[in-house]
Amino acid sequence: MKKRIFTKCFLAVAMALMCFGVARAGDKAEPASKAAASEKNVAQEILDILRANNQITAQQYDALLAKAKAEEAKPQGGDAKHTPGALRVFWKDGVNFEGGDDTPIKFQIGGYLQTDWAYTNGDKKLEAKFGKSSSGVEFRRARIAMGGSLYDTVDYKLEYDFATGVPKILDAYLQVNDLPWVGTTRVGNVKEPFGLNQLMSDKYDAFMESPSMQDTFIPKRNVGILVQNTAFDKRMTWALGGFRQTDDVGKGFGPDAMYNLTGRLSGLPWYEEQGRQLVHVGLSYSHRFRNNDPVSFSVRPEAHLAPVLVNTGNIVSDGVNLLNPELAVVYGPFAVQAEYTKAMVETPKGKGNGLDFSGYYVEASYFLTGENRNYKTAAGTFGLTSPKHNFDGHGNWGAFEVATRYSALNLNDQKVHGGRLTGITTGVNWYLNPSMRLMANYNVAHRNTFGDLNVLQVRAQLLF
Repeated sequence: MKKRIFTKCFLAVAMALMCFGVARAGDKAEPASKAAASEKNVAQEILDILRANNQITAQQYDALLAKAKAEEAKPQGGDAKHTPGALRVFWKDGVNFEGGDDTPIKFQIGGYLQTDWAYTNGDKKLEAKFGKSSSGVEFRRARIAMGGSLYDTVDYKLEYDFATGVPKILDAYLQVNDLPWVGTTRVGNVKEPFGLNQLMSDKYDAFMESPSMQDTFIPKRNVGILVQNTAFDKRMTWALGGFRQTDDVGKGFGPDAMYNLTGRLSGLPWYEEQGRQLVHVGLSYSHRFRNNDPVSFSVRPEAHLAPVLVNTGNIVSDGVNLLNPELAVVYGPFAVQAEYTKAMVETPKGKGNGLDFSGYYVEASYFLTGENRNYKTAAGTFGLTSPKHNFDGHGNWGAFEVATRYSALNLNDQKVHGGRLTGITTGVNWYLNPSMRLMANYNVAHRNTFGDLNVLQVRAQLLF
């Protein structure tokens, strides 16, 4: 009798320990099934002891072991990752929400903030024309982005910039994935597929501002339809889209014919060590359909708080053709990148043979701490670089990068005297962690016939 009572008590304790062990397993990051495969829990070990001492029969052992495994398979501790239909919340480039197996819906919310300070100082002749030296601060970008996917086939994104105090729409699209031959199709306000630096998010750039020629010629976001895909195991990307020229809220309507056709092709003739060594080549083309509509090209030096130094004014045009070859090389911590853009403006009949403007840049960067630029094969451009060791105040300092760029822009042709602008920019970047970066740039811009403008600027950037 006492032996039966002892056995029942022993089994009760075993089941209690089993439940406790399962609950503890639910607190671990790895699935319970994986933990069970690597080692037995306490309840199973107790059952083995009872069977070895002949205190339970083989039938009782099998029944209790099956029950233990069933209990172990149940979700414990609210672990939504293992609960069909439950919600999982985690952090990765923002706050992410994912549904379980029965509700395959993903949602992400995040954004970033860039706070800039700049000081400018120019030659007397240049200041007399474009304004005196000045200094100040601004929120360069203050963005909130939301996006996700529905049933693994439809993606969506909505991003606004609040830096000016007036909401400005950026990415706002729906995307259908895995279409035969086509790949993905986006509909909405998106970046036109043109240029290497332009397609890379500004929050990943090695410099505070884009090259002058890029901000002058290269199309940015417009409303339209974009199809894109990869080939040869993501060693090649292609994209093609048709767009309507729109304003900051995604509106473009009227009797004019301001439509754009833009495409890009990129490839990786050399790709090793998961992108730590690579050669990237690309070519973009865009035709801007116009019908006696005015076009103009103007830009600041590579500092957003500096004044505009070159400007063609309005040019009556029947269309503009843009051509942009690109090249990038990454060899461990060292990277070099270059692009050339040619803008060919079609003038109405009887008003000349057209106008040609052009610009280019060459830049190089080096990670002093050994990281390398992160190449995104699916997009054919560069993304976020994370430090090998985040700054912690106890010997780890994050990542440090130095960079330099030379750029040139020519907006003079025939009777149009928009000006010539060259510039040298040097920069230092401190990546405290994947979310925080401090930047410092010094730019010397030379405007022909007027002289030099010196710009010192710093930025604090936070991704969340």
